[in-house]
Amino acid sequence: MFFSKIVFLFHYICHNRCPFSINSFTTRIAIKPFITNFIRLLSLPKTVQSYIIKGDLSVGHARAIVNSKEALKLANHMIKNKFGKKI
Repeated sequence: MFFSKIVFLFHYICHNRCPFSINSFTTRIAIKPFITNFIRLLSLPKTVQSYIIKGDLSVGHARAIVNSKEALKLANHMIKNKFGKKI
């Protein structure tokens, strides 16, 4: 999934002392808003990130809870009640 590739890219840049920053990288490839939205998801608890990677929680739903202090509780509620799933 694309989210796991963003996580890998972010960790690679941060931990391998790449000669460029996230900002310069995203500016070069002209998709800064797209990438920065995904990077915001990295502030979610690891459990919620795993829900996104497994496909249990959509990226759109995750963006809705990214600034919440109760993101894990909200994510579990969304998954339990099948928010956004077609029945």
